[in-house]
Amino acid sequence: KEKVNSVSFLNKPGEEKERFLISVSSDRMIKIWDLDTQHCQVSDIHHKAQINTMVLMSDLVICASDDATLRFFKITWQNDEEKRFDDGAELKLEYFGSANRNATDKTTFLTVSKNLLVAHGLKNAIDIWKFNDAAEARKRQKKRVKKAKRKMDATDEGENSSEIIINEEETIEDRLGQNISHKSGGKLRGLSVIHSSPQEVKIVVQHTSNQLQIHSLRSDVMLVENLGKLTLAGHRDSPLAVTFSSDNRAILTGSNDCVKVWAVETC
Repeated sequence: KEKVNSVSFLNKPGEEKERFLISVSSDRMIKIWDLDTQHCQVSDIHHKAQINTMVLMSDLVICASDDATLRFFKITWQNDEEKRFDDGAELKLEYFGSANRNATDKTTFLTVSKNLLVAHGLKNAIDIWKFNDAAEARKRQKKRVKKAKRKMDATDEGENSSEIIINEEETIEDRLGQNISHKSGGKLRGLSVIHSSPQEVKIVVQHTSNQLQIHSLRSDVMLVENLGKLTLAGHRDSPLAVTFSSDNRAILTGSNDCVKVWAVETC
């Protein structure tokens, strides 16, 4: 009923055609649409405020609202037409957990690059999460369940151990690895992430002051280093977009007044 803030195509596993579209909006709704039938197969509300942005990562939908909490939803598919979900849908969306940013302002930007999730708000903090691979996630899941069972067995006889509930299913804590926060040189408007080598990630951020700053992330140890700022004459208006070129040798920025191309080696 209110404005749509983010959309993304959704591929059903095993299909090449992008037959589904997921959208989030200011009315706090997450909707998944079947483009063939133009029918909404999933409609979910789990936020207390408008959803500002959304990204997809594997079978997860990651949403950001007017707070510092990221909420994760898991997509489950049903391929057998005779065993569809109760409402006849091919998929369902379930709340999977949440993660808090180190900053406290509202989240305005999300992006995913391989196994990294990057977020920022209105201030200067960049939050980065590294996702565990499937083997590491299973290992952490087994370790968590085993620890919970030991804790239940060690409960005093006077206590009601039946009240302790052990979740043996996978959780978002099993998937999420290390999380770090890094402060850039100004209030953030957007950023772009590119893997310059197997263990190095370049992050170029745009500030509300029309300034660009480049950071280098060592993804193996999750350590961020400031590489410098672009000091050449920039835009006269606020930059609205920024991205790397395909060969990693240039940065393109765009605003209402013009589009500029920057050579990484000379700036």
